[in-house]
Formats: sequence, structure tokens, C-alpha cells
Amino acid sequence: PCPAGRRPYHTILTAQGSLYQQWQTKIFYYHFRKQQAAGGRCTEMTGFTRLLAGKPDELMPTIPTVAVPEAGHNVTRGFPVINRPWSMLLFIDMKEFRERIVERYVYIAETDHLLRHDIPNRATPQLAVGYFFPYMSPKDPKSGGIAQKWLPDTKVADMPPVGPSPILIHVDLLRAVTPLWYELSWRLKRDPEANAAYGWMLEMWGYSSIHP
Repeated sequence: PCPAGRRPYHTILTAQGSLYQQWQTKIFYYHFRKQQAAGGRCTEMTGFTRLLAGKPDELMPTIPTVAVPEAGHNVTRGFPVINRPWSMLLFIDMKEFRERIVERYVYIAETDHLLRHDIPNRATPQLAVGYFFPYMSPKDPKSGGIAQKWLPDTKVADMPPVGPSPILIHVDLLRAVTPLWYELSWRLKRDPEANAAYGWMLEMWGYSSIHP
């Protein structure tokens, strides 16, 4: 039997349909399968879904995939990374989510990540586990100050320097934070001051700012 306390999780790989990301997806999925096998039958790495923002493509027969419509320019404003919270927002309300995500936890990854180990699940129903990004320090007057402008009741020191991936998170918590992650990212993109300060980190701050 597997050890008591084993908590399986489902890997969700957010992706778009460019040739570049297709190659990254192939590499990611290869290493996912490799580490899943290395973990043995009691690994916590169980299910896998590529969440594709875009049209169905030729990878779908070999890589488990759910495709959702790509966000239009009225949403992205030329920043395609907003497809990450956009696609997750659509996915959590789809029947495919209920059918595929049978685990209570999910691991969210991006196509340029690489799995080198069988990752243990250290998340809890109340606490997500993320990766520390030192360049997202809320103590930076520019970045932290703008975040506090949008969330005046949040202490800057309480904003975790993490993005929305890689993270391990309980499904119920994912459902709760995703609408806020999308809404704040959408609003930050439309604010000239926040857009200029955050740049390519914008949707990462959109996620971090909702986790005081």
C-alpha cells in the first residue's frame, strides 16, 4: 500500500499554440512522464492536462489537452500572458475540469519549466506552495507601492514574492482565487502606471497581490 497521507495532484500546463510553445510542451511532457515513472506507483504526480489557449492542434492526440478560446485583444491589450488566468477562469467552470481533475490538488506549470524530480505535495487546503522569485520583492517601493494602491487594506510585507506558477494548490482554493487573479491582472494592464512598472511580471503581481 501507498504511505498514509499521500495527496495526489493533477498537473495543469498552461500553454498557447505557437510552434515555440509546442516544442516546449513536448519537452515538458516528456520530463513529466519521466519523473512520474521515477516516483513509482505511489507518486503524487498523477493526472496531466495541457490547458491550451487557442485552437485544437496536432499535439492533442498524444498529449492530454483541453482547448479554450484564446483571449482577444480587448482582454490582452497585446500582453498574451493574460491568457493564463483567462484560460484557467474558463477551465474551472467546464465539465472537462470536473471530469479530468479528480485529484484534490493541482500543480500549475508553464511550458518553459522543466521537471527534474518527482515533486512532493506540501500544499494544504488553506495554503498554496509556490516558487520564490526574488525580483518580485514587495519591499521595492515602486512595485510594492503600486500593489498597495490597488489593495489599500493589504500590508506590503504580507504580499508573497511568488507568481501563479509553479504552484501546488488545493482545487477549492484555485476556484476561489482564479477570478480575482484574472480580474486584477486585467485591471493592472489597463492602468498606465501599473503596466509600466510591472511589464512582463504583470499577471504574476496580479496573482501575488491577492494572497496576503
